[in-house]
Amino acid sequence: MKNLIKKHGGGQFNSDTENLPSSQEQRYTKEEAKRKLNIVFELLDSPTVRDIRRLKYIRQNVDAACSILHTLCDMLLDTEDKSINQHLSMKDINALLSGFNTLFQQSGDVEQIRLLTISPDSWGRTMIQKWFNCSEYQARQALLLKKNKGFLAFPEYSNGNKPLSDSTIKLVTEFYLQDGISRASPRKKDVIHINKVPVPVRFMEITGREAFQQFISQNPTTNIGKSSFYALRPRQIKFNAPLDTCLCIYHENMHLLLKGWNKFLKNNLPDRNAGLELITDKYLINRIVCGIPFEDCFNRRCNTCSMVNPSDILLENININKDENSSWSQWKTLNNKVDLHHINGFAYSLLDEIDSQWTKFLLHSHVTTEQKEYIKILRLNSSENTYIVAQIDFAENFTIFQQREYNTMQTPRLKITLTWYTRKRDSVGGGINSV
Repeated sequence: MKNLIKKHGGGQFNSDTENLPSSQEQRYTKEEAKRKLNIVFELLDSPTVRDIRRLKYIRQNVDAACSILHTLCDMLLDTEDKSINQHLSMKDINALLSGFNTLFQQSGDVEQIRLLTISPDSWGRTMIQKWFNCSEYQARQALLLKKNKGFLAFPEYSNGNKPLSDSTIKLVTEFYLQDGISRASPRKKDVIHINKVPVPVRFMEITGREAFQQFISQNPTTNIGKSSFYALRPRQIKFNAPLDTCLCIYHENMHLLLKGWNKFLKNNLPDRNAGLELITDKYLINRIVCGIPFEDCFNRRCNTCSMVNPSDILLENININKDENSSWSQWKTLNNKVDLHHINGFAYSLLDEIDSQWTKFLLHSHVTTEQKEYIKILRLNSSENTYIVAQIDFAENFTIFQQREYNTMQTPRLKITLTWYTRKRDSVGGGINSV
């Protein structure tokens, strides 16, 4: 037997071994493997194998030899991708690969394509398909994804919009119901039924565009478009205020002035970027007052922002002729009669009108905003054991004669306001009279 092994020192088996008994054949195979391992260990200056029963010792030497061979290969090829030697045994490596394959089989279709990008660069579609037992389509998509976006990239599909998460839908719905975004209707009959449940109607206090801008500023990490934001508006939230909703003359006149300015820009600057937002009163306030505003900023006593006028902001980055004609509307009192007047004039006259009304409007806007925030805090802190907050508003049976008529026009008309509220189940409070 020894002569036979020496004669075939290259490691090839002699055909005579086929005639040996099975026990002798197994012994010959082990001795041949031991001889070859010892040849490799001697070349690498590693301890040789003497007792084949020391399995753990032999495997450790084999793992060390594999690590040395990989290191020598990297040194020879001078490759940039060096082997990561964490002293892992071949058994541990096989366990990791088996676990990774199990993870792939238990993942979803999109996640499987993402995991396939971890395959080596030398692997082609066929090798990926065989090792992961995946489809040809997945292997092809993984190679394209890895080439275009790199390892573990998320595949993107353009066959439809991605659905919004439940948390985003809940966040938008709660935002619409906040005080300052919408207000409850003062009329008792303003109730709609949603799934056979009566829900009181609320009206938007700001425009949909302003609501979207405010939502994005408060939630910058939420990815949602304007169309989806508008579509998530609850059914009980109405954009169009009813005819009997009173308005403040300061806000309404400033709204009409800025509406005229936006119309002027649209007519005289046709090449203006359509993506620019409309000029609103909130936009001007944020641009004019200091970043951290104080009381003096709204009283126009601040040394920093009191010198800035709305016309300075409105004329930024645009080149227009101030002598061009423009039109706007204003609520005015003439001969003891309040009426909506439509005015035609030059653009500079419109800008002068905006500047002249800005001081009163800015202070009034600040006061109303602070009041809304304070009432909002009161409502959040109210409970059955502390206090209640009752909303007192105009009665539902008075009449106005023009759309968006402001509340001062109602003072000469006799009316009675009754607001009923229930504190407890058996305790009912009354209302107040106002003339």
